[in-house]
Amino acid sequence: MKKLEPLIHSEKKLLIPYITPDFPKRGTTEILVKELDKLGIRAIELGIPFSDPLADGPTIQQSSLKAIENGCTLSRVLDLASWISAETSLAVILMGYVNPVLQYGTERFFTEASEKGVQGLIIPDIPQDEAEPFVHLGKKYGIAMIFLVAPTTRPERIRQINQNSTLLSYCVSMNGITGNQTLNPEFLKRTLASVDQNHPKPYVVGFGLSTPQDIRTVLSLSKGAVVGSALIRAMAPFDDAGKAAAAGIDFLKPLTGVLNEF
Repeated sequence: MKKLEPLIHSEKKLLIPYITPDFPKRGTTEILVKELDKLGIRAIELGIPFSDPLADGPTIQQSSLKAIENGCTLSRVLDLASWISAETSLAVILMGYVNPVLQYGTERFFTEASEKGVQGLIIPDIPQDEAEPFVHLGKKYGIAMIFLVAPTTRPERIRQINQNSTLLSYCVSMNGITGNQTLNPEFLKRTLASVDQNHPKPYVVGFGLSTPQDIRTVLSLSKGAVVGSALIRAMAPFDDAGKAAAAGIDFLKPLTGVLNEF
């Protein structure tokens, strides 16, 4: 957690892009990440492609299937994490579903993830009542476990998530799946009011963020903003790795500019 922990404890806000590896073409991720580093992005969320991503909307679902088609496996994601950790200053957070981790071997996964510089892990389909083994392995291997707080999460469950999350949690800005709606600032404020009362640790906010004003709203209320589906949509039309990465950077530049306001 040596890269992630200072970022969370810093007064600076974070913009965290969600990246589907090897989307839309194999090799896109390396080009994109190098440019993100130059742009001043300090952390990324790297997805683990999965054929049944329940929490994700059609945009990320389709990108995940395309990544699998392009040969992206869990081993490939770990190798990318290793390359990013060695070649850039970015903190890598992996986001994936529990089934691929179980199939890979849970302790083997944590061991290799730690060796390859992974800083944090989000597994959205682990129930809090079954989280303890993952929390234990996260502590053992120095990987921050990051759990999701939904608008419907009860106060007692928010307190449990605060306890289980290592450095921070991830608050979902809306009901439903990623990329399915636009941000509703008033709904978000009401949701985060409950989080603030029950969750002393920092948190980032994601789902439905696509504009500078979305980022401005979220950063005024939280530690950071996660942008996923909108970034993937910007990159999707291009069948060339360099052009897809350039489109992603062009999309993100106005959003990173908002960081200078805080």
